[in-house]
Amino acid sequence: MQFLVTADPTNVRHVFTSNFANYPKGPEFEEIFDILGGGIFTADGESWRRQRAKAQLLMSGAPFRAFVSRYNRDKVGSALLPLLAHFAGTGEAFDLQDVFLRLTFDTTTTMVFGVDPGCLSVGLPEVPFARAMDDAMHVLLLRHVIPMTWWKLARRLGIGWERTMATAWRTIDQFVADTIARRRAEKARGGIEGSADLLSSYINDDDEEEGTTTVDAFLRDTTINLMLAGRDTTGSALSWFFYLLKQNPRVVARILQELESVKGTSSAPDGMVAFDPDELGRLPYLHAALCESLRLYPPVPQELKEAAAGDVLPSGHEVRAGDKVLVWVYAMGRMEDVGAAGCGTCRRTGSCPSTRGPAPASARTWRSCSSRPRRPPWCGTWRWRRCPGTSWSPSCPSYST
Repeated sequence: MQFLVTADPTNVRHVFTSNFANYPKGPEFEEIFDILGGGIFTADGESWRRQRAKAQLLMSGAPFRAFVSRYNRDKVGSALLPLLAHFAGTGEAFDLQDVFLRLTFDTTTTMVFGVDPGCLSVGLPEVPFARAMDDAMHVLLLRHVIPMTWWKLARRLGIGWERTMATAWRTIDQFVADTIARRRAEKARGGIEGSADLLSSYINDDDEEEGTTTVDAFLRDTTINLMLAGRDTTGSALSWFFYLLKQNPRVVARILQELESVKGTSSAPDGMVAFDPDELGRLPYLHAALCESLRLYPPVPQELKEAAAGDVLPSGHEVRAGDKVLVWVYAMGRMEDVGAAGCGTCRRTGSCPSTRGPAPASARTWRSCSSRPRRPPWCGTWRWRRCPGTSWSPSCPSYST
C-alpha cells in the first residue's frame, strides 16, 4: 500500500466527482469512527446515496429552512448578543472560538434534535452532552496518530483515552435515546406534527416502512452524524473568518458599509441588530469575504480516501487498489497556479470556484442556514482585540484526518 498526497484540483475533482465510486472511505475509516455507526459519514455506496437523498429532501424543505432561520435569529438576539454585551461591560477576556463553538453546538443540536442545550449563556456552563461530544471527537483525532493495534488494545482494556471514549459514548447514547423516546411519545399524542427539527421530520416520515428509516438505531446514527456535520465545521469557519477580519480592517469597514444598505428588520433598544438570511443574501461583498476565508482556512483542511480498484489520476500518477489518497484542501486553496498571485494571503474580494464539483444540496442548505445569519450582527457594535501574551490556536474538526 502506498500513500499519495495531492492538492491538484484536477485530481481532487476526479476523486470526489468523476470517479467518486472508486474512492470510498474504506474499512479503516469505519473502524476509527465506530461511534458514528452506519451514518452518512461512514457509509459508502448505495447506503450513502440513500442517506444523502433523504437529508437533502428534509433540509431543502421550506419548513426546515424557516425553522432554522427563525431560531438562528432568536438565538443571536437572546443569547449571543447579551453574552458579548456582558463581556464588553465587564472588560473580561474571553475565548471567541469557544463562544462560536458553543453557539454552533446550541444551534446544531436544536436543528437536529429540537432541543436547545443552553451552552451559550452567561457563565459558559458545562453541558454533559457537549462535553461528551468534545471528548469523543478528541479521541477520534488521537486514533489517527496512534497505531491501530495500540488504541484497539486500550479500548478492549478500557484504559487511557479509550476509557474517556466509552464514557462519552454512553452519555451521547443516553441523550439521543431520551430525546428519541420523548419525540415518539409526543408523536403518539399528536404533538410533533408541526415540528421542523430533523429528528421529528424523520420520525414523522411515513414514506418508508417501519424498521428502516424509523428504527432507533438509524435515528441515533443519523442524528449523531448530522451533529458532527454542523457543529465543528461552522464554528471553525466563524473563528477563522473573524481572525481574518481582525487582520484586515478595510474589509471590516467595507462589510459594515454593505450592512448599512440593508439594515436589520429589528433591533434592540441598545442598537444591536440581528439580520435575516434573506437580508444577508443581498450582500455580495460579505459573501466574497467569507469565500476568501474558506479558501485560506477550510474547516476540513484534508480528507482521506482509499482506492477500491486501480486507477490513474489526471496528473498521471498511478493508484493501486488499497492505496490511500490524502486530498490536501488547505494547500490547494493557496496554490498560485490555481488562482492569482498572492493566493497565500487574503485578497479581500477574491472568491475561488469549487474544484470538487457542486456541493450536495444538503451541504449547501446546512451551511447557508446555520452560518450566514450569525456572522455580522455585532461587527459594528464593538471593537475587539487580541489579549496580550496569547496565541491563536484554532480547533480543527477531528474527522478531517
